[in-house]
Amino acid sequence: MTTRPALLCLAVLSLAGPATRAAEPAPLPDPAKTKPSLYCTGFAFAEGPAIDREGNLYVVNYREWGTIGKITPDGAASIFVDLRKHLPADGDQKPSCNGLKIDDEGNVIGAETGTSQVIRVSRDGKKVEVLVREVNGERLRGLNDVALDPKGNIYFSNPGQKNVYRWNKADGSVDKLNPSPIGSNGIGLTPDGKHLITADSDTRKLMILDMVDGKGTNPRVLLSLPGKDEVPDGFVFDEAGRLYLGTWTGAVVHVVEVPSGKILATYDAGGSQATNVHFFKGDLYVTVAAKEAVFKLPLGIRGWQYSKGCGY
Repeated sequence: MTTRPALLCLAVLSLAGPATRAAEPAPLPDPAKTKPSLYCTGFAFAEGPAIDREGNLYVVNYREWGTIGKITPDGAASIFVDLRKHLPADGDQKPSCNGLKIDDEGNVIGAETGTSQVIRVSRDGKKVEVLVREVNGERLRGLNDVALDPKGNIYFSNPGQKNVYRWNKADGSVDKLNPSPIGSNGIGLTPDGKHLITADSDTRKLMILDMVDGKGTNPRVLLSLPGKDEVPDGFVFDEAGRLYLGTWTGAVVHVVEVPSGKILATYDAGGSQATNVHFFKGDLYVTVAAKEAVFKLPLGIRGWQYSKGCGY
């Protein structure tokens, strides 16, 4: 479905080919010399940026709650899917997404947080499938974000029940990964598969679990955020395994070394309520809810290609 563009796009995604993979991590640019630029506006609540291999940017709540918007490389904006037309409400809770990712086939995977289920939207936006609604007979409550690994497994955070899970692509089964209750907002598996990271917004910490035989073990604090007003939200990794964290009230993006927890650099996000981030062709795209917008940081860093269908 398309609609008259109400979204202002100030730049076009670069389609240049990726740079040659370096043996060492690319150096991070000087934060003092790296300024965010406004890329697009028009979101009721900007969250969940995801970019496919063709350079299409998907962001939730385009124009109004319950939608996913699509912005093409030439700046054309449309409603990719209106979830309210595909999924039933749950009492007074209406369908709406939060975190998004792109799978191998170019489908959009979403944490449908309005009614708490993991969904898959076909690449043409015409079909919405529910992948997970309950675990062991118990309804999920309070889903927030999703992440993928190269096998197509989906990791999702469930802060409403203090759990994190993995949906296994091979058979559709679901595993609980935390051995004890854990706070979670943003979620991600490190590129080497050794660690699962969650953003605990309530305690303002990043948590880390070791992944051993497909299970999470040894949960501990990776990082306590330095600013008294900083709340961790969504994050992604670059190809070297460095973590890029949006902060809900800090108006910054921190770059974190894993597993040491050291902050390597801090960049201006473009505004408060930096909800999530995604790489494409050396730039980091940041959803900034307070400005109903997406900003772009020119870092010259390649993201981690978590699936065959995602941009990086």
